[in-house]
Amino acid sequence: MSILALEVGQHADARRVERMLATSTGVGAWDADDRHHEPGIAIGVRSRWVVPEDEGARAIAEDRDRGVVVAWEGRIDDRIGLIRALGASPRLTNAELACAAFAKWGADAPKHLIGEFVFTVFDRRERRALIVRDRLGIRPVYYVVRPDGLVRISSCERGLFACGDVDERPNLKVLASALAGSAVLLNETLREGVHVLEPGSILVVREGGTSTTTYFSVEPGGVDERLAPAEHVERIRAALDVAVASRTRGKWPIAAHASGGLDSSSVIAVAAKQLREANRPAPLLLHMTCASLPCDERRYARSVAARVDAPMVERDGSSAVYGPSTTDEVDLGGPWFEVLRELYGQAREAGARVVLTGDGSDEVQLRHWLEIDDSLLRGEWLDAARFAGLFDEPLDRDGWSRLARGFARNKLPQVTKLWRARRRPGDGLPSFLTPMARASALESLAALEQRRNDVPHPSPLRRAVAVELTSTVGMTLIMQELHSFASHCGVELLHPFLDIRVVEAFHALPTRMRTSFDLVKPTLRTAMEGLLPPEVLWRSIPTHYNDFHEAAWRRERDAWLPLARSSSLARLGLVDPERFRRAVEEAFEGELTADVRNALELEGWLARLDATSRAPHATARSWPDGKGLAP
Repeated sequence: MSILALEVGQHADARRVERMLATSTGVGAWDADDRHHEPGIAIGVRSRWVVPEDEGARAIAEDRDRGVVVAWEGRIDDRIGLIRALGASPRLTNAELACAAFAKWGADAPKHLIGEFVFTVFDRRERRALIVRDRLGIRPVYYVVRPDGLVRISSCERGLFACGDVDERPNLKVLASALAGSAVLLNETLREGVHVLEPGSILVVREGGTSTTTYFSVEPGGVDERLAPAEHVERIRAALDVAVASRTRGKWPIAAHASGGLDSSSVIAVAAKQLREANRPAPLLLHMTCASLPCDERRYARSVAARVDAPMVERDGSSAVYGPSTTDEVDLGGPWFEVLRELYGQAREAGARVVLTGDGSDEVQLRHWLEIDDSLLRGEWLDAARFAGLFDEPLDRDGWSRLARGFARNKLPQVTKLWRARRRPGDGLPSFLTPMARASALESLAALEQRRNDVPHPSPLRRAVAVELTSTVGMTLIMQELHSFASHCGVELLHPFLDIRVVEAFHALPTRMRTSFDLVKPTLRTAMEGLLPPEVLWRSIPTHYNDFHEAAWRRERDAWLPLARSSSLARLGLVDPERFRRAVEEAFEGELTADVRNALELEGWLARLDATSRAPHATARSWPDGKGLAP
């Protein structure tokens, strides 16, 4: 768990890097502080140790013979394999291994690293800096380019503005996308001028400017029809074993999210088994109860805790509140963040530094409703009928309709294209958007669709599966917010399902083993047989948290309504003030829709941003009027 901050350019200043790091700190002490400063670059890394090789290791390494400096933030999960490939000493730090990898493979070095990381390589001879982000972008990295050419880079976005010399303005294009429910942070953020380095990419900084290259992209291929179902199950079980083991290697206690669902429970079961075999304490389970609400899952979480003989901390979220300033540590939070604050505090007091999660499982194996199309593309009519639900209900009209639509999409593409063209542009967008916000949102949605279509694979399902891992709200905005919040609370979130080896094992599954019409994740369930209670393992009805969210929002109704009546979004030209005010008031009287919640969250962020801009030492700014948005 580390924070990386640096400046690259003629005016790089170590004092500004210190301010960036100070802005990014959270609860608890740091184990190490490393710095490097020379003409052209200033680097700082602040670290908390989570795995054995972190202890006592410097996060910055220098190869004087080659004129290279490497600053490392993250974890290498296949150190033994990398050390063998390099012929290196096992005593090398991660920064030193990355330095050796670049010496051997050059710009191809990241392809040989398995793990979660952000690191920079400064080459004195070439007068350039390379900033590398891990394959799936689990570790974030942000950067801004000042008018004088200085490039400022940080794994914490707020650190970029710590020095007061860069204006903090809202990004209208991203705000419009967020209002449409598609806040996917591909290479921009909510703040204008802030760039995100995309997963599997390298940022190259030279005196003449910046450029990016891609060293890894999720491939939709790899489906292995030769393996028997039992062999696929064993491959997934083995990959998950390796992923969990690589994240629990430290000497410190382990904590884990325990929702009561299949994903977090699977991680808990594997971790508990490994820790028990290593004579280490069972993981501390963290569970949010929702007493008196339909989404309460205490029964299942307690069943898992009893099965693996692990202690569990429970905090009730049924009375949670969520208002405009509930979670100042992140830009867009949620009702669960206050409960997570308490749970993470309990984990930290118990000595845990990492919290295992089940996040990523949905992205690699959930139903996409494109399974029918995929089956028809392969000529597997029985599989298509099974995914349409006709094996369960042969006379079901909806099932036949699903099959017919899939047939039209695959066999009559021109008809489908004409049908889509007749639909009113912007169907499904909030009614209170202004014309220019609507146009910008549609442009962003079209870009996301084009990204999916650009994936080189004939199957729409496989294209969707590939894009899901790097280009969704969950894997960009939400993941980054959760990581930032946990770091502020003094713990690090680790996601075994997002280990590239686990991802590849799930991507190799034939479509019929990925999901079924009435039961998602059948192969994971089979892999976890004997480790989880049957009531958790074979539960088919998902839990929805709508009641929890609505109750938390409604408790802060009097704080939200004034934001709608004096709307910053309207001032920016993104929403019609009267329609928006009416929509919010009606939502609090009736159904609090996702459209309204999205908009109000953005109003809350804009209000906090406005307050921050008027704080001492902050840069003064004026609100843009929206005229620069797409017409």
